[in-house]
Amino acid sequence: MVKVHVRFNPSWVLRKRSDEVMPVDRLIPVLEKKYSLAVISKDTAELVGSLKLKDGEDCKTAEKDIMTALEEFYGDVNVNCRIEVFEEEDTENEEADRSVRFTAEYEPDGPSRNGGRARVSDTDREEDDDDPKEEIMMMEGAENFKALIMEIEKLSYGIHQLDNIDTFLERSYLFAINEGDGYSYMLTMLSMMLDHHKLGYERNRNFPRKREIRLPPPANGKDSPTPITVLGSIMEKLQDPAGMILSFDITHWINDIASEDLHLFIRVLKDYAYNAVVAFRVPYLEEKAFNKLYLELSRQMFIKPVTVTPLGIDQLRSIAERRFFQKGFRIREEALSIISERLAEELRIGKCYGIKTVDNVVAEAILEKAMNYPDDNIIRADEIMNISSSAADREKSGRELIYDLIGIENVRDKLFEMIAAAKVAARASVGDSPCIHMQFVGKPGTGKTTVARILGKLLKENGVLKEGRFFEHSGRDLVGSYIGQTAPKTAQMCRDAYGSVLFIDEAYSLYVKADDTKDFGREALTTLIAEMENHRNDMVVILAGYTDDMEELMKGNAGLRDRIPYKIEFPDYTREQLCKIFLKMASKYFVLKDGFEDAAKAFFDKLTDQYMNAKEFSNARFSRNLYERTVSKAAVRCSITGEELNTLLTEDLISAAADSEFAEAIKPNKKALGFL
Repeated sequence: MVKVHVRFNPSWVLRKRSDEVMPVDRLIPVLEKKYSLAVISKDTAELVGSLKLKDGEDCKTAEKDIMTALEEFYGDVNVNCRIEVFEEEDTENEEADRSVRFTAEYEPDGPSRNGGRARVSDTDREEDDDDPKEEIMMMEGAENFKALIMEIEKLSYGIHQLDNIDTFLERSYLFAINEGDGYSYMLTMLSMMLDHHKLGYERNRNFPRKREIRLPPPANGKDSPTPITVLGSIMEKLQDPAGMILSFDITHWINDIASEDLHLFIRVLKDYAYNAVVAFRVPYLEEKAFNKLYLELSRQMFIKPVTVTPLGIDQLRSIAERRFFQKGFRIREEALSIISERLAEELRIGKCYGIKTVDNVVAEAILEKAMNYPDDNIIRADEIMNISSSAADREKSGRELIYDLIGIENVRDKLFEMIAAAKVAARASVGDSPCIHMQFVGKPGTGKTTVARILGKLLKENGVLKEGRFFEHSGRDLVGSYIGQTAPKTAQMCRDAYGSVLFIDEAYSLYVKADDTKDFGREALTTLIAEMENHRNDMVVILAGYTDDMEELMKGNAGLRDRIPYKIEFPDYTREQLCKIFLKMASKYFVLKDGFEDAAKAFFDKLTDQYMNAKEFSNARFSRNLYERTVSKAAVRCSITGEELNTLLTEDLISAAADSEFAEAIKPNKKALGFL
């Protein structure tokens, strides 16, 4: 018996993901038939097993046979793999050496030899001298980083010919890239590229390839840390950073880039890190602000700017598909739509951190699969529904969903009228497409967000929008913290929403009076208006908020008002409607005992005009909060009696309504405080 170890380059395998049978699975039947293969372990890009050789056959013959079989499968295409057939008597050390060679062979996202699928760390790749260019070119986006890599490859020959590596190493780098968009990975790839082309000092292999440091903000007090104190700490720990990439996040210094503290830091850094590669990072900025930053730094250093456009929702989806593949899973298109919805949900709440979030969502989907559907490695939509809060409504049409809502008949009619007009205009193909951006005005809890979410689906079903997804942000989410950050931040939010609905709640918070020069809200509005005009055919922007506040916003911004032809008013719910909403929630998951509905109607009938007319009254949220409190009371009751929680009693509602935040709603002659 001999052992066989076949390891494919994961990047090469990734390009075969549309094939019905993957390379490893194609190879197994051939080896079973000819060599009685016994599989020890297999992965998407790796096969380990035992072979029986016949008389006259040796390990080299088997290796050639395996390669011939692969070449026959894939024609003249260069099969990117390593094949080893070896005697089982190999010593443990030889086996360990072989394992090191294979695990360090390819990209950091490739499966490891031991069958695990963890991403390979920098230290796992310390001895990897392969050309990383192919792996880099497989990255989503990052076009300017790829251009940098191509430039380094082209420079390499000339630099060595001229024997002038020192001049090349005088160059530092300024990256404009958002957190979560792969900066750490790019630094690793840059380090590998420099190693491969021998463009650097010999690196101490006891240290990692890179060190990332975030500079503290400008000092506010005597004892506050400064860039120099941070650098001193690094110098003490590293002593000799030869060959490393030292990255400094200078985000806190964007507004103080000409500061003497920062200038001093750079002067000391140049002396200390003369034999290292220095990189600076800031968030993705508006071009003018980035150029100002670059020019200021270039006065003191020879520096190369690299801007990395933020990853969009479609790119994150592609990265997710690749992650599944690298982990040994194939995912159906419908399931990928669920992943996109989940990523959109993270974006809506401002919790999407690029690739990190993708990895978290992929892991969550795989665990959901493992928990309930572990029979195969194909991920289907119905298996991962639970990871997305909006996935449950996928089976219903937009029309069904909007007719399920209570008390929005007038809103619904106006929306159907608007959709019909857009469809007619699209069929006529005469002149510009109609602008269908709109205002949603009304108090909290009147259904603005819910209707906007359903509207995206309706517009897709009627052919008005291509994607029909829903992106929600507050007005201040569009505003950056630093000079030059607001415009690209707003533009990215719009790019994510191309083909979909962009819902901006509390939009009036962007209103800036003419004499206010410090607020970036004006810059956000300017960018938003441009996006609304340039993408009127493939994006619907909905600005939402209180009626009076939205009116002030429109009065102060004529350009915005002119681009929003529709104004949809969401009236307060009546007592009867609030009661219906409450009972609909309660009856969805629980049995309502006799007298419960009557008690609910009696409570809502007692809501005072003063309470309901208050600006802070939360309408349907009030009903939802009362429902949740009622369930909480029922849970306490069941924990005492030992009953299963599947029924709501009148006493549960009465107990919930007695709590102060609900009791004040039915007390006359008392100032209403609202319920948020």
